[in-house]
Amino acid sequence: MTFSFRIAQPRDYLSIADIHARSWKDNYRGILSDDYLDHQVDQDRRQLWQTRLNDKNPNQLIIVATEREQIVGFACAYAHHDETGHYLDNLHVRSGYQGNKVGRTLMHHIASQINAIDESKPLYLWVFAQNERALKIYQEWGGANEKTEYLNISCSVGGGMAIQIIWTDLSDLLMENVPTLTKGIPQPIACELYDHFEIAAMRRTPVIIKLRQGAPDIHTTIKTLQTRDKIEYLITREGQEIGLHDIQSMQDQNGDLIVDLDQSISC
Repeated sequence: MTFSFRIAQPRDYLSIADIHARSWKDNYRGILSDDYLDHQVDQDRRQLWQTRLNDKNPNQLIIVATEREQIVGFACAYAHHDETGHYLDNLHVRSGYQGNKVGRTLMHHIASQINAIDESKPLYLWVFAQNERALKIYQEWGGANEKTEYLNISCSVGGGMAIQIIWTDLSDLLMENVPTLTKGIPQPIACELYDHFEIAAMRRTPVIIKLRQGAPDIHTTIKTLQTRDKIEYLITREGQEIGLHDIQSMQDQNGDLIVDLDQSISC
């Protein structure tokens, strides 16, 4: 498998949220409440990442790893977060892609970007003590256990004892011969495929949109299509904005295939 790494875009929020929610379900059972993990985490993470990816916070850095243009991992960090230093808030890799140095390469790019901002301050993160696998990985990457505290996500969600891991020298996280970090503007979809979206929008055809990475299907009609910053989007009747490159297929309300985006080539 060949992986690419790029700066996250607002269009990525559904894929990132799905990876985040699945990771919490796999690793945080017994830390966070069952009700939250079973019924709330998916929507909660979608709201979070839609907000974050539209945030203009200059200290926020979100990087995604892709394989065949599908997001398989991501990392989110904040430069100059507090008096301790720079904060790595999230690092998650989809389960089927772990063990391929995706997480380690994401960490390299985070450290490289943060180091360019201010190399004098350390990078730190919090990991739940129960998450022994992640704790071992961060220690193997040279992180030092700084302190242990109770970390509460919220009263209704839950929390647990967490360990602060810190890297005082960010250069220790840098690697050689890693894929270049790009801005990652996607290629336009094939003209004949784009036509199907235009026709569905014009006719207000009820459709089922299947998104990549296992995100929930969307039952809707297409209000309009637009291109912004060379990226193609559709707008649903509910006002949701979806990048065409994030769509795997579109079906009619009977489940019959209208268009398969895996056939996509540029115009």
